Amino acid sequence: MSNIQLKFEMIVRKIAFVKADLQYHKVEHSRRRQIFYDDLQEYVKNRKFEFSEEKMKKNLIDVYERKKLIPVPDISKQNKKIFRQIAAITHPDKVKNELKKDSFLKAREAIENDDWFSLYQMGFDLGVELPDPTAEQIAWMEQEVEKLEVMINKVVSTIEWIYCNEGSNKDHLLTSYCMATCTLENE
Repeated sequence: MSNIQLKFEMIVRKIAFVKADLQYHKVEHSRRRQIFYDDLQEYVKNRKFEFSEEKMKKNLIDVYERKKLIPVPDISKQNKKIFRQIAAITHPDKVKNELKKDSFLKAREAIENDDWFSLYQMGFDLGVELPDPTAEQIAWMEQEVEKLEVMINKVVSTIEWIYCNEGSNKDHLLTSYCMATCTLENE
């Protein structure tokens, strides 16, 4: 296996890990957000604060906003070739194996959705010989890893995440949040 292939495989696997890590953080963030907002409603109810839609919109940041990347290199020919190689060893008419049938269906979905990442990952997992990537593809993938890691860092920096950390000063965080997003009654 060439050096570029080894680097490419490493980056594909790193993207898979970071995507899984982001998925964990999204689910955990949703759980923490629910806890925070439940506690916030109780906090506001017992104080002289009112929610201000205007202040909330002004101060909210979308941590899942996707930063624009350099354009994806045109790899549609490579994708089709990889799909054909995967299909050759997983197609239900050729192989009577439920796991391989599932792989074929996932590969077909990936090619239909132009999901190059899933095709490459399946190719690695199935031992399909993949074409050498270009320097542009490697750069794009490294940028994808960086973008996903930035998103995770934004998630763990949210007030909802910090609020649920062990030892956090919950009262201080609720007060700070209310000062930024609420108004005092009779204001």
